[in-house]
Amino acid sequence: MAGADREVRSPDERQIAIQSRMFLAIGAAVSVMTVIYVLASYEEAGSVMLALAACLSLVCGTYLWFQARAADEDDPAQDGEEYLPHASIWPFWIGVAAFLVSNGLVLGIWFLVPGALLMTAGIVGFIRQSRRRN
Repeated sequence: MAGADREVRSPDERQIAIQSRMFLAIGAAVSVMTVIYVLASYEEAGSVMLALAACLSLVCGTYLWFQARAADEDDPAQDGEEYLPHASIWPFWIGVAAFLVSNGLVLGIWFLVPGALLMTAGIVGFIRQSRRRN
């Protein structure tokens, strides 16, 4: 009876654990499909899109897995409230920078450089603002 000494999880904690398993399973399946697609087609665009889909799913699954583990350990900061600012303009600028960087990859360096600079400024500003709150 290994599970007898473990305390019962709340419904929210169970949902996070289920969601993490689902995202990790989807990421693993898409990773296998990516390998098969690359070996069968030698096509670059579809291969990159499948690889990105696998990576994004695995990132979400890994994040939720860490959240489920933090809930198991009764971490007082499990909701992340201590780490993020209440209201901030920085996520908007990070989004604008991501738009510029993604367009810069297609259209040229004249979008990429300002986007990268704005992305750096947005991330630094967001980090500084969240540290100031503590």
